[in-house]
Amino acid sequence: MYKQKKISSQNDLTIKDALILIVDDAPENIQLLSRLLSKRDYRIAVASDGEKGISTARKVNPDLILLDIIMPDINGYSICRKLKEDPDLWEIPVIFISGRSEQQDIITGFRLGGADYITKPFNADELLARIETHLKIKKYRDFILVQKRELETLVATQDKLYSVIAHDLKASLDGILLLTEYIKDDVGKTSEIESVQKSLTIITQSARSTSQMLDNLLKWCRIQLGEIRPSFRTLDLQECLRSCISIYTSYAAQKDIGINLDSRAVTISGDHNMLSVLFRNLISNAIKYSNRGGDIVIGLSEIENEVLVSVMDDGIGIPDDLKSRLFDPDDRPTRLGTDKEQSTGLGLLLCKDVARMHGGELTVDSEQGRGATFLVRLPKRVE
Repeated sequence: MYKQKKISSQNDLTIKDALILIVDDAPENIQLLSRLLSKRDYRIAVASDGEKGISTARKVNPDLILLDIIMPDINGYSICRKLKEDPDLWEIPVIFISGRSEQQDIITGFRLGGADYITKPFNADELLARIETHLKIKKYRDFILVQKRELETLVATQDKLYSVIAHDLKASLDGILLLTEYIKDDVGKTSEIESVQKSLTIITQSARSTSQMLDNLLKWCRIQLGEIRPSFRTLDLQECLRSCISIYTSYAAQKDIGINLDSRAVTISGDHNMLSVLFRNLISNAIKYSNRGGDIVIGLSEIENEVLVSVMDDGIGIPDDLKSRLFDPDDRPTRLGTDKEQSTGLGLLLCKDVARMHGGELTVDSEQGRGATFLVRLPKRVE
C-alpha cells in the first residue's frame, strides 16, 4: 500500500519520492505519463476510470493527481468536484490534462478547484516543471500546517502549565506555609504538642500531594510536547505493581487501607518508567478517594493478546457528571480526597496518555458511593 510521507521538519520537504496518481482511460496516455514521471523518481499510482480514481485517491492519499477530463463513466470535472468535497482529499492539487482547449473548459477546471490546466499535446518539460512547482507548494503548505498544529499544542500545554502553577501548586504551597507558621508560633508549648503533630501530618500529606502534582505536571507537559517516547522492554508486570504499591504503604497505613495484589505472574512489552507512573497514579488515586478502613484490590488477567490491570476501591465513587469529564484535557475536573487531599486532574490525563502510547486504553467504571474500578488494557507485545 502507498503511504504518504509525514512531514516533521524542513529536511522532509524533498519531492523526489512524491506519489502521483494518474487518472486516465487511455492506456497510451498512462504509459507516456508514467515514463516521464519515472525519470524524476516519482512514485506512481494509476486509475483507468473515474470511480477507480476516487477510490484510489482515498486509499493511497497521493501528493498530486493528473486528471483527464473525457472519460466514459465520470468526467474529470465531476471527479475533481468529489475530491474537493472530501475533507481528507480536498488539499491534494489536481492538474487537468485534456485535449479540450476552449477557454470555458479551462475556466471550469479552475473553478472546480483545479491547481493547473494543461492542454494536449503538451510539452514534457513544461508538464514536469508545473508538477514540480505544485508539489513544492503542497509540501511547504503541509509543513506549515504541521508547525501550526505543534504551535497550538505548545500554547495549550503552556496555558495548562500556567493554570496549574498559578492555582493548584500555589494553593498547596500556601497551605504548607500557613501550617509551618502555625507550628513555629506554637512550638515549645507542651499543651499544643498534639496539635503540632496533627499539623505535621497534614504538612506531610500536602507535601506528598504537591510533589506528585509537580511530577505529573512535568511528565504530562513533556508527553504533550513529544519529548517522551516509550522504550519497550519485557518486564514483569506484577513486580512493577509491587514496587509501585511499596511507595504508598505508609500513605495507605495512615488511612488504615489494605492493598491486595493479584499473585499471578504476567510479562508484558512496555516502558517500565512510564507504566510505573501510570500505576502509581491509579494507586494513589484509589487511596485518596477511599474511606478509612477500606480495601483496594489490584487485579491481573490475560485475554488472548491483551493484559488487563484493574485497580478497584470501595471508596466514595464518581458521580456520572464527573465521570463523563474525567479524561477531558480542557476540563480537568477535580475534587478533594476523603482526607481533604488535593487533586489537579492531571494524573488521570497522564495515565490515559501512557496507556495510549503503549497501544492500550484506560477506562473507568464507577457509581457514586460504591467505589471505582480503573481498567488498563495493554497489548502483550507492541510492534
